[in-house]
Amino acid sequence: MDTGENCFISVSSTGLIIKESNLGISGRIVFQLSNVEELAFLVKSLSEWQYEDLTPSDMKHPVLKVITNEILHLGALGDISFMFGSWIEMFHSERDNSPESTPRLTDDDAQAILHEMFHSERDNSPESTPPLTDDDAQAIVHAFVDVMAKGAPYVGDASTLPYSKELIGRAFEKHIEHYEMLQKISKDAFQRLGYDEDLNLVRSMFMRLDDWHDIDPEDRGMVARLNALKGPPPEWAMLIIAKYINRQFIK
Repeated sequence: MDTGENCFISVSSTGLIIKESNLGISGRIVFQLSNVEELAFLVKSLSEWQYEDLTPSDMKHPVLKVITNEILHLGALGDISFMFGSWIEMFHSERDNSPESTPRLTDDDAQAILHEMFHSERDNSPESTPPLTDDDAQAIVHAFVDVMAKGAPYVGDASTLPYSKELIGRAFEKHIEHYEMLQKISKDAFQRLGYDEDLNLVRSMFMRLDDWHDIDPEDRGMVARLNALKGPPPEWAMLIIAKYINRQFIK
């Protein structure tokens, strides 16, 4: 944010949490909603205002984009509770003072509004590519890092990874996207907290994913034997190593 404050936003179809934090693990809660009617009213109202879009160009989640844009226009964490709280007060005022004959927003109506916004982009993606949450992505990336911490194999056998290589790649992309969003919100704070180094490390680990291959069935026994060895690879292993290194750069 312009003030250098760090803001973490977590939004789902059932609630909203905004924290004075970097990655949401800890930090003071600035604003929180767990009422689906209130959340639907807030998101719908904010989306109808004609604001300049200050969010990163690669931020695609429609609800997160609306909330983030409003926060960026406010510019300070201290304004969030007052402004968002005012919208919620307006919601209750309108509902409580409306004639009984006026239809009210039901839970089903609210869920329908949020579902439309949450899934407007996802529903246009291939059915074979389910969305990853931030928590899913982080868990998958950490699982791959744990594998690499045990030592890089001479020839990585993708079938031995904790998740498919494709899924790990998607998780890295989402994890990196999350870091880059934080960086765009406050570059100074991002660097001061050392997250630039974390981002470089994550990118470096993502590149190491290319060291893992779909091993041909006839090579699996030899690759497993090779990866079990310690020290420099023996001469008999040079051909198998060269085969998959060449395949990596030719693909």
